[in-house]
Amino acid sequence: MEMMKLLMGVVLMLFMSNLCLVVSWISLFLVYLILVTKHEEDFFFSSGLMIWDSLSVNMIILTLWIMLMVMLSKSFNLFSLPFESSSLMIKLLTIILVIAFSMSKFLYFYIMFEVTLFPTFVLIVGWGTQPERLQAGNYLLMYTIFFSLPLLISILVLFYSNSSDVMSFANKASDGLFGWSPFFLLAFLVKLPTYSIHLWLPKAHVEAPVEGSMILAGILLKLGGYGMIRVMPLIKVSMNLGKWLLLTWVLVGGVYAGMMCMIQMDIKVLIALSSVAHMALVSGGIFSMNKWGVAGGLLLMLAHGFSASGMFCMNNMMYERLMSRSLFLFKGVSSFTSLFILSWFIVIMSNMAAPPSLNLLSEMMLLISIQAVSLWYMIPLGISIFVSASYSFFLYGITSHGKSSSLCVSFSSLSVKEGLTCFLHLVPIVFMIFILQSNLI
Repeated sequence: MEMMKLLMGVVLMLFMSNLCLVVSWISLFLVYLILVTKHEEDFFFSSGLMIWDSLSVNMIILTLWIMLMVMLSKSFNLFSLPFESSSLMIKLLTIILVIAFSMSKFLYFYIMFEVTLFPTFVLIVGWGTQPERLQAGNYLLMYTIFFSLPLLISILVLFYSNSSDVMSFANKASDGLFGWSPFFLLAFLVKLPTYSIHLWLPKAHVEAPVEGSMILAGILLKLGGYGMIRVMPLIKVSMNLGKWLLLTWVLVGGVYAGMMCMIQMDIKVLIALSSVAHMALVSGGIFSMNKWGVAGGLLLMLAHGFSASGMFCMNNMMYERLMSRSLFLFKGVSSFTSLFILSWFIVIMSNMAAPPSLNLLSEMMLLISIQAVSLWYMIPLGISIFVSASYSFFLYGITSHGKSSSLCVSFSSLSVKEGLTCFLHLVPIVFMIFILQSNLI
């Protein structure tokens, strides 16, 4: 009953006016920070189909905060009614995500996991601007549905073979799930996504409006990591034999994704591929099957959600002024707006895990957990860190410094709403590392 009251509160908040929504969600985030600083023990609450623990609460707060950033983005009028334009689709997606992160049964989580496809597809196809958005939408549907069908079949087979008890997240590992382990993981690996099954992500980001890109990078990719963390206790016994292969796949894939970033001239594609590289570390931490790896994966999902959303949002601010995403045209922006370039610098540096960002703490935990499996994994990890720093410095340097192009002359200062959006992206990136307690570790 308490969880239903919580969900009803979220629904009511979503259909306030956008101005009230901003105030309410900022207040909610402040309450969350207070609870995090006061909570010394991990907490757990379960009621019927709902589960509420540190993992689900953190993902719900991430969802609400990123949706607040979306509402503050340029496409929305702060004083508009709650049913205008694509805001209704955004709020529908928010409700679906909150429910998905609150499900205690695997089957119901899977249903909500798939339902998120509909509003995401509508956002890309309905509010994208190029004809290629139809192809991007088809890639999203085909990749997700194709790799999710084996998972659905596995769930149904287990359910009808008198193994319905494995449907609960509260259950422990079982030897009987050995043959189904790959099917339990594929649907989540394509959602992260993992390199080699990631082709839908750059296409979706390029064709999606800024709201779609912020939601994709900030929240929807984290559904895959959340699902893997939830399902790993069920298949831990059977995955011990295959974790070496999985770790090699995701870490080498992360290196390749980072190298692809170094040759990109489209900023949106670069940010999208950097997400693939960072999610490889999340997968590696989860597959290491130790406490630090899972905790580091959760923290990196939170940190990357804030930084990637901020990068897409600020890239859109540049796009609206210059009408281009090409790195060849973004030069010397620091000459025109110091506030924007400071925000741009902070989100890029946090994306490469520079101190004092939350990304630094999470990546240190992941490095420790993965190298504990084998010191050989320090080779792809070291290359990945070097490549990440390279393309991050390249992205910042080429956009901020050098001789300004003719297009940048018309680069106007940030509006009050854009400045607030930048600031609210930076607050959790910089300050959460100072307030997180051992209950997340």
